[in-house]
Parts: sequence; C-alpha cells; structure tokens
Amino acid sequence: MACGRTKAESIVTDVLAPASVEDCLKVLRRPLNEQREATTKAHMPFFSVASDASNHGTTKLFPLSVCYWTPDLGVQTKVLDFYDDSDETSAAIPNQIVTKLEENGLGLDMISAYSADNASLNYGRYNSVFQKLKENNSCILKANCVAHIVHNSAKHASAKYRHRKCRQQDL
Repeated sequence: MACGRTKAESIVTDVLAPASVEDCLKVLRRPLNEQREATTKAHMPFFSVASDASNHGTTKLFPLSVCYWTPDLGVQTKVLDFYDDSDETSAAIPNQIVTKLEENGLGLDMISAYSADNASLNYGRYNSVFQKLKENNSCILKANCVAHIVHNSAKHASAKYRHRKCRQQDL
C-alpha cells in the first residue's frame, strides 16, 4: 500500500490517533478489578501526566501524555491530547491539563504524578504548575523529566571529562 503525505496524515489524525486515545480512555475509565466482590470498592487506575511546550513557528504546542499500569498491559505511555496555547504560564498549563482530563472523562484525583522539564515554571516552590496541581490533589508526586536529567548529567560528565583532560595535558 502506498499513499502520499495528505492521505497518510489523514489516516493518522482521523483514524489511528482517535482510536488510540479511545483505547487508552477505555482502560483509564474502567475499574481495575471489575470482578471484585460487591463489598470491596473497585478503584480506577492511577496515571501520571506529562506535558511540555514546544515551538512550531509562532505556535506554542503542548502534548499531554499519560502513563499508567494495568495487570493486563503493563506500563503504557500514551498521548492523550495535543493542543496549542500561546499562554505558557504556571496558571494556564494546569488549567489546560484539568480541562483536557475533564473533556476525556478523567479526574485530577486520578493523577499520581506530574512530569515535565525541570524549569522553575513547572517545579518552582511557590507558583508553579506542580504546586497548582498539588493544590487540588495533595497526593501528586514530582516526576522530573528523565530525558532532561540524563541530558544534564551527560553535559556535566562531559564538562568534567574535558576539565580532567585539560589538566592532564598541562602536566
């Protein structure tokens, strides 16, 4: 099968993406143990959310992804939504996260962790996205971005290596 860019884009955006999101939402909306006894309250799966801004020309794009675990599927990471918003503030981002979750039938009380890059906008002590989410769900944990941590560690190790190599050449 072969198709051009327009058809491929249409298949991805109009068929595959909505089907993937719907499959994810079916899992997140279904109690973990539907077979439990009537006396035991079944609970919905918890999930973490991750968001980050990226520039595409003059547009600020935000992917919103979820990560969850189920006994049947194991750990799953899915893109729940992809929206554009010119307002990249610590007030606007959590509002968008809550709105997107509610639009998909999910609640803030189901979030176990928030993941983003390590900027103060996301994790500052007083007025950050994390703090605003935590105001409404005190159980949310910080899940700093692993990619940024690895990048910063590699950058630090590289600088240390260059410094050591320069010192050896001076001897």
